[in-house]
This record gives sequence, C-alpha cells and structure tokens, in this order.
Amino acid sequence: MSALIDLTGRKFGRLTVIERSEDKVLPSGGRKTQWLCKCDCGNYTIVMSNNLIRNHTRSCGCLQKEKVFGGRKTHGLSKTRLYRIFNKIRDRCYNPNNPKYNKYGGRGITICDEWLNDFHKFYKWSMANGYKENLTIDRIDGNKGYSPENCRWVDQEEQQNNRSNNYLITYKGETKTLAQWAKELNIKESTIRSRIQYGWSIDKIFETPINNNAVNRKARKKLITYNNETKTLTEWAKEYNIPYKTLYARLARGWEFSKALTTPLSK
Repeated sequence: MSALIDLTGRKFGRLTVIERSEDKVLPSGGRKTQWLCKCDCGNYTIVMSNNLIRNHTRSCGCLQKEKVFGGRKTHGLSKTRLYRIFNKIRDRCYNPNNPKYNKYGGRGITICDEWLNDFHKFYKWSMANGYKENLTIDRIDGNKGYSPENCRWVDQEEQQNNRSNNYLITYKGETKTLAQWAKELNIKESTIRSRIQYGWSIDKIFETPINNNAVNRKARKKLITYNNETKTLTEWAKEYNIPYKTLYARLARGWEFSKALTTPLSK
C-alpha cells in the first residue's frame, strides 16, 4: 500500500484542498482517498486524490459550465441575499477558520450534495418553500445538516424556539418550548435552565418567585398600608413575627396581604 500524500493546502486548477474527507467505498470493498476542496468560484466539492493529482478534476464543475455557456455567469444571483446566506452556510460548515465552525462543521453539520455543488438548486428550493427577505434558514433537527427535508424559512422568534438548548416542557397540561414558557411567565431562560439542573420539579421551577436582590431591595422599601398603618414589608414581617422571605413569597404567589401576613406558618 502506497503512503498517503497529504494534499492539504495544495491547489489544482481552480480547487484548493481544505482537508481530507471520508474515503469513497468501492463496490469491490476497496477505498479511495477523497479531499474536501474549495473552488475559486466559492463552491465546495469532494474529489478523489487520483482525479486531483492527474488533473482530471480542476473545478467544482463551473469550468465546464463556462465552456458550455461561453464564460457567462451560470445563475446571475451572486449579489442576492440568498447567495450571501448560502456562502455563510458553506463557510461555517467547511472552513475550519470560521469562528462558528466548531458549532457546525466541527460537530458534523454538512450540506447535502444536491446543494453543495449547485447554488441554483438551493435557490429553487428556497423560492418554492416560502423564502422572504425577512426570514432566516432554520434546521428542523439541530443535530442534522442542511438539506431540503431538514430546512425551512422562519422568522427570528420561531428560530429561537428551535435552538438546540430549547426543549419541550409540559406544565398544567400545556406543552411549549423553554423559550416560550420563559416569555409567558416572565422568567429568564437561564433561570429555568439553572433550576432544571438543580433537579427542581416543573411546578417548583415555574412557581417559585425569582430571588433577585434588586427586586428584594425594592420590595423591602415599598410602603404598604394595612389596618390604617403604613410600613415597609420588612417592618410588617418583623411586627407579625413572620420571616420576610415567607411573606415576600406569599405575596409573589398572589396572596392577599392580610392572608400573607396572618396565616400561621405550617409545622
């Protein structure tokens, strides 16, 4: 078996070798070394070693198209928003120098062959599947790559609900994403996630008041009139010999002030 020649960084025609790709498995059971290459036109393609070294493959296919069409542009869409989006997807999936590569290509997120080598097919799919200038592309399953069956065009809020750190939570018979519950209950997503990590039940997570120091300081200074007397929450708690935190929590749950103040502590 001949030693593997590392082609990384070398250029063949219009193709620059980025990194080694998965071997191609032949019907006979043998294997052929393949390389991920970036074409001068911006496309990425996978080429076998022999085809590069023997100069059989010199572009992603654009060279042949230019010959056929006399050097004319093949789609005329290079200045569109869709083309910019497409290039950004390819770059974060296949360029190790991209700041977002670790979240995409670095963890196996790729682009299907149908789109990777032919922007026009991506364009046609987008226009047939609801693309608009205010929408962004979203992967339905965040652990899978970019393909017609796993992508859709959505607004920012819907994409936020589909992020990998969101998951479905059922509470009081309703099922929503973590982001949706956070918005509805006015609780920070980070607070909900922290409580989940502590092993709290869903009821406790959603019903326990936020122990925010700034909120507590404001509440302590707030004047409350009861039985024709006006005092701060701290003063009322002290006079009725009830822990301030208990009084605050009862009020946060919606208790009437008199009930919160006079209900005996459970033993």
